[in-house]
Amino acid sequence: MTISSAIALDAGAEPDVHTLQLIARVSNGIVAVLCLATATVLIVGWRRPPLALTPRGVQSFLGTVTWERIDAMPSLPRRYPSAHSRGARFAEMDADPQFVAAAIEYYRRHPDARAMIGHADEYDRLSQAIAANSGI
Repeated sequence: MTISSAIALDAGAEPDVHTLQLIARVSNGIVAVLCLATATVLIVGWRRPPLALTPRGVQSFLGTVTWERIDAMPSLPRRYPSAHSRGARFAEMDADPQFVAAAIEYYRRHPDARAMIGHADEYDRLSQAIAANSGI
C-alpha cells in the first residue's frame, strides 16, 4: 500500500494493519528528522565562542579571568598557538589568535578603554591601534 492510498481512505472505512504501519513509519521518520534538525540548530547555532573579551575580563569556556588578575601578571605569554593548531580550540575562533593576544595586551595597558569593549566604534579604534602598533 502506498502513502497516497493510505491518505485517501474513506471517512467511514476502517484502516487495515498495513496502512496503520505505513502511517506510523512515516510519522516516526518525520519526528526523527525534526529532532535531528533541532539538535543541529542547538549545537551549531548556539555555540559559544571559545574566548571573548568583555569589560569585566576575558571569558572562556572555563570561566572568566578578570582584568585585575591579568593586570597582576608580570607579562603575557609571547608564544601563541596558530589558528590552525590541531586539537586546539583556537581553530574555532573567528579572530586571529595574534590579534586577540594583542587586544588583551592593549586593554591590560589601557584600563580606561575596557568599558567600551563590545562597541563597534571601539573595535574599529582597537584595530587601528593594533595595526599601527601604537600604545602596545
